[in-house]
Amino acid sequence: AGLTELVIHCGRVPEPPLEHLRVIHDPPERAGRIVRNLLTFARKGTPEKAVVDLSDVVSRTTLLISYEMRIRNIDLHTELAPEPLTVMGDRYELQQVLLNLVTNAVQAVGSLDESRPRAIWIETGRADGTAILRVRDSGDGVQPDLVPYLFTPFFTTKEPGQGTGLGLSLSYGLIESHGGRLSYATSPSGGAEFTIALPWVDDTREAGRDRPATRIILVVDPDPAMHRAVSALFAGDGHVVDAARGGAEALTALEARPYDLIIADTHVMMPDGTPFPDALLAGRPAVQSRLALITATARPDPRKAKG
Repeated sequence: AGLTELVIHCGRVPEPPLEHLRVIHDPPERAGRIVRNLLTFARKGTPEKAVVDLSDVVSRTTLLISYEMRIRNIDLHTELAPEPLTVMGDRYELQQVLLNLVTNAVQAVGSLDESRPRAIWIETGRADGTAILRVRDSGDGVQPDLVPYLFTPFFTTKEPGQGTGLGLSLSYGLIESHGGRLSYATSPSGGAEFTIALPWVDDTREAGRDRPATRIILVVDPDPAMHRAVSALFAGDGHVVDAARGGAEALTALEARPYDLIIADTHVMMPDGTPFPDALLAGRPAVQSRLALITATARPDPRKAKG
């Protein structure tokens, strides 16, 4: 994910390769988010809210499922707002909801007789202060007596083994946590129509409010790939990123200039075997507020090391 982001932000990749890189970049980001969700499952998590363009979410999500649509001979029609349709939310949770709605629509129309049209429509727009995202299909829709149960956990109209009945209930909860509403109606074509309504935000006002000042960042990690990834994440916003391969090199850099943020691998050691974070904080208590520690593996159990 970090290396693809580096290539994306270099500004020298033409379309369509740039769009392919974005598609490659999304799955590891989603996989990382799934892992974090699993690790924090036992405690209430907080969505990572930021300004998100719903139309961009639509473009990225449809790319993920476009292959399945082609092999099922399903026509996709998108009508996106001419201007960015911005909301405050978690991009990956919103993508999860849209992917669930589109997947349901694909399953609904994919089993239709070949004589019937197989089509899905996705629309974005704005009404007053509300951002609207609508997904509708040419399927059979939902029987009226079943509509009240659509967002109930474990309720499903699919065949046994084809669904858990959790997709719509989870989607409903995610949209509600964003201050929005997910609703169902019968589409003009007779199929299903799901509408997401979220509070619209002024992108220019939010961008001006959240734009960070230039910072000087030190990355302490023996892996050059980590240096490139962090540079890709921060340099594009005008921040300065320096790299140190070891603890001694990092302390030398700290003597030369002040850093606003220090990102260090917890396994980096000093030449005498002292962990770099301990050596850094010794005599520098104020640095703790500017230190971010990262690790890819758990620390070894010292009891096992002694044995």
